[in-house]
Amino acid sequence: MLAGVFVLGLFHWAHRFRFMLEHGLKLGRFDRAIAVCSYGTALLGSIAAIWVLLTV
Repeated sequence: MLAGVFVLGLFHWAHRFRFMLEHGLKLGRFDRAIAVCSYGTALLGSIAAIWVLLTV
């Protein structure tokens, strides 16, 4: 349950960060790179959070 909160929170952050970069800062031409970086960071953070929860 707690892992789900972390995963959803990180992916929510990734989506908001991507939207801010693409639309707020007008960097839409880098759409694919921004998506890979933001969602990749959310994925790695989710894996790390789940690992910490399982090992504690």
